[in-house]
Amino acid sequence: MNNIVLLCDKLIKSFGETVALNQTKIELFNGEILAILGPSGCGKSTLLRAIAGFENIDSGDITINGKTVSSRDKFTPAEKRRVGMVFQDYALFPHLTVEDNVGFGTKSSSKSDKAALVKQMLKLVDLDGMEVRYPHELSGGQQQRVAVARTLAANPVTILLDEPFSNLDATMRTEIRNTVRHALQGRGVATIIVTHDREEAFTIADRVAVMNSGQIEQVDTPENMYRSPVSKFVANMTGTANFMPATITSNRAVTELGKFQWISPTNGIVEGDEVELLVRPDDFLVLPNPNASVTVTSREYRGDAMVLSVELGSGNTIQCRQGPYSDLPVGTSVDLVPSRSAPFVAF
Repeated sequence: MNNIVLLCDKLIKSFGETVALNQTKIELFNGEILAILGPSGCGKSTLLRAIAGFENIDSGDITINGKTVSSRDKFTPAEKRRVGMVFQDYALFPHLTVEDNVGFGTKSSSKSDKAALVKQMLKLVDLDGMEVRYPHELSGGQQQRVAVARTLAANPVTILLDEPFSNLDATMRTEIRNTVRHALQGRGVATIIVTHDREEAFTIADRVAVMNSGQIEQVDTPENMYRSPVSKFVANMTGTANFMPATITSNRAVTELGKFQWISPTNGIVEGDEVELLVRPDDFLVLPNPNASVTVTSREYRGDAMVLSVELGSGNTIQCRQGPYSDLPVGTSVDLVPSRSAPFVAF
């Protein structure tokens, strides 16, 4: 995974006074699945459309396999880029069977080769035996898998998926994500998936790029992104984020809960600075103590976990995730005991 398949360099795209892409830069490597994670309106879909050839860019360069396909002076039509696109609404042909949908657009030299390719793609997405069905006879998840199989069958250089699982229920999304990831890895095709769903990005992607107001703020593995975000925006996009005030004293972050080791994503923090520490829900254990100044203010049962909101003596509130059998009632006085050995990220 060291050959660059796709490079977007300093892309700018505006719609009137609205800047959709602002010096946007990403790299996509051979065989990689990259998720672009961001809120609605951040420019994710515009970026995908620019890569696919559905939008011109105002400036910057898009190269695929080393060839420039978009720049200020050059534009290669979408049909000549060998970029596959899987849309949110699947875009299947309702009058064609599953096998005809998958085979549409393939360039096999013979009917037998085409049939073998279609069979291979359907097996890859676990749709064996569905060849003669029509789209209206399939579930939403099955239609999505047909769309992925059709895109893979065309042998693209890269595949783009725009919010591909948003129309599916939660249970179906988990199943389809796993199937689609397996299929993409099976073909070894470089893929970009656009989503606003953190869980979706983390479970399907090798790397995640967080996008904000047309710019990529951070690109990293899901683990590093969650543990070491470079900004408060990235911290919030990648999971529940609480921020606890602290003062840097003798190389420790001094808070109302104690002194902690810290790291900074910018290296711009010095002795005496007032900062905020990123606190994730799993960072503290909650233990009852009738003499403590921290109080449980609410409980949210999620089946596999109990999330407690606790109010510190200062009035600040943080969320703490405990086991599903936690039975601490609202109003309980508690101690917060650090459950991590790693330094806290300071902003």
